[in-house]
Amino acid sequence: TYHLSWYPLRMAISAGIYCRLSQDDGKTTSIQRQEADCQQLASTLGLEVVEVYKDSDLSDFKKGVVRPEFERIGKSCIAAALI
Repeated sequence: TYHLSWYPLRMAISAGIYCRLSQDDGKTTSIQRQEADCQQLASTLGLEVVEVYKDSDLSDFKKGVVRPEFERIGKSCIAAALI
């Protein structure tokens, strides 16, 4: 008799990282820091990062601002491609 516990199944869960910088002054490394922090967290949680989405110099508060990468990660989540 075989027990499933003898053969642990491990599936990687796909994840995406979204980074945004409101104002790009060319000096800050905020997006790089955000990505590094998220990569570390994903690694700790055992997630497989399959895509990094970055919007630079796009405010979250200004009305009518389109954030293309935010829209794209949302569509990926709806398509059940990411958590």
